[in-house]
Amino acid sequence: MITVRRMLSGLRRTVGRAYRLGLGRGRMRTAVAHHFDTGFSIDREPLISILIPTAGRGQRILRCLETIRARSTFSHYEIIVVDNGGLPADIEAALLGVRRLTLFARFNFAANLNAAARAAKGAYLLFLNDDIEVIASHWLEGLLECAFEPGVGAVGAKLLFPDGRLQHSGVAIVDGNPWHPAYGEPAASAPPAVREWVAVTGACLLTPRSLFLASGGFDERFSLNYNDVDYCLRLHELGWRILCTPHAELIHYEAMDRPGNSTVRPWELALFKQLWGDNYRDPFYRAVDAAPRTAQRQAA
Repeated sequence: MITVRRMLSGLRRTVGRAYRLGLGRGRMRTAVAHHFDTGFSIDREPLISILIPTAGRGQRILRCLETIRARSTFSHYEIIVVDNGGLPADIEAALLGVRRLTLFARFNFAANLNAAARAAKGAYLLFLNDDIEVIASHWLEGLLECAFEPGVGAVGAKLLFPDGRLQHSGVAIVDGNPWHPAYGEPAASAPPAVREWVAVTGACLLTPRSLFLASGGFDERFSLNYNDVDYCLRLHELGWRILCTPHAELIHYEAMDRPGNSTVRPWELALFKQLWGDNYRDPFYRAVDAAPRTAQRQAA
């Protein structure tokens, strides 16, 4: 009988071999967008490692941790908070109940999460921004049910601004640029069912730990932006599916503390286009019939 450990070992070898042979960037498989739906019956409970990078800004991380613990019905998880030191004393005191990983190095979002992934114990990694607030109690079940679907490499969530407007329901590539379709539109603008995209935001992204490590994790050249999109595109070209589910719904404050200040760095976008091309054709976005194109935002 094949054990889980042997299966994961085989997966690492297969993905790693494909990546080394050059199935890296730029050879995207043809795909057709489609809709399907899931429920909430979880018949097995893998450990989820929730990885939260933080700089200790305000009380965001405290609210994030509080709502995870108070509102999540799925309880088989560990939390790892990763930082670069220098957190306020009240934040440090509040982190005593969770695993903390401190890297005394220059801030690099991708490098921090890669380090946290290596330290994690879970079968699944859930990358979660510190400015996320849980509102739907079955959010972890919703993510897991999609992750259990055959061939799924990453799953994203429906993210809303505090005022209820849509922030994320999937990432599309338009004219070589990653975008959030229907950004800022009413929440109902999001696809009503689980849907396949070419990428989802790393603000809330679930992926198998074995797959993440075997595929090289996040590209650390993208120290702030596009590491999540690049990761999803690499999975996609290796044949893995990227899904976003409305059954995991959370609030994302995203830049609410710094209005008018974009986090997009021109050199990271230039690198993204260098790797993936200025004229990359998204195989899913033009088939969208649920999200209008009137409001979009460049994905960070």
